[in-house]
Formats: sequence, C-alpha cells, structure tokens
Amino acid sequence: DVGINPAHVVHRAALSMAEGIAIVIKPEIPDLAETRRWIARMIQSLSGKVGREAAYEYIGSRVKLCYNQVVGDGFKSAHRLLKEALREDKMDLALIPNGVLPMVDPRLAAQAVNSDHREDILIWRYRREKLEELAPFAESLIGFAAHFVPAIQEGATRAGLLASRGGKKRGIFGRAA
Repeated sequence: DVGINPAHVVHRAALSMAEGIAIVIKPEIPDLAETRRWIARMIQSLSGKVGREAAYEYIGSRVKLCYNQVVGDGFKSAHRLLKEALREDKMDLALIPNGVLPMVDPRLAAQAVNSDHREDILIWRYRREKLEELAPFAESLIGFAAHFVPAIQEGATRAGLLASRGGKKRGIFGRAA
C-alpha cells in the first residue's frame, strides 16, 4: 500500500519497492480524475530518482486497475476516458481492467459498510450464507486478488469463498476420494 501521497518520503520508499499497485475506482468522473492525478504523481515522484522513462515504465508495469460498483459493461467507456486523459498528459500506459467488481444490492452493501462485525463484510457473508447475489462479487474480488497472490484462488476455494470447480476431490494417487 503506497497510500495516497506518493510525494511523501515513506510512501515514495514503498512505491519504489512495490511489485504491484492496486487502484480500485468507481467508473465515475471524480474517481477517473483522481486516478489520472495519482498516476501522474507516482511517475513524477520516482522521476527524480530514476528518470522519467524508467519511472513511466515502472509504474505502468505495476498498476492493476479494478473497477468497483459496476453495472453491466458501463466501465468500458470510463476506462476509455481514463486512457484518453492519460494520453493527453503524455502517459500512454497500457492499462487494462484487471478486475471488475459488480454492483451489489445497496442494502447488502450498506449492512457491510455500517457494521462492526467482520462477518458482515461481503466476502465473509458470502462464505457464511452463500447468497446467490454475492457470488459474482466474491468471484471477481478473488480474481482481482489473484493478480497479486496467484495461490489465493486455491485457498479461497478451500476456505469456502469460491465454489469448487473440479467436482469430486481426488486422493493422492488421482482416484476420486
């Protein structure tokens, strides 16, 4: 986590060691504008240390975008707008949506946000109750996390956060257990 101030010495140190940079945004103009500014500030803060081209390549290769609260494919036009804005700033990064978290029923989301209980967080609620409307959210969230920790999908399946994909479990010698 590099925070929101890449000009700060501690955040800059974390940024220079980052293997991946997650940016989770809503497909809305204010979030797109802030993302544009944040990417520019990250590149600028590293430019003094390693040069603009190296900073540009470093940040561009590590940013993983995730669109949150998406309805349908509405994020696509927002993503195009973000890329155009970055291109106008001479930052033609090869950004792709690495994750798309669907809109969740506002009542479920409000319960998760306003609760003091860990079990009300949407992913844990899905594990406990297997609410059908949370399945796409759970799968998308785990899929995005897999960009940073590839083994998370197997662990999530074992923990009951994802539906098992393989049917019957197999024993050590390949027979169905």
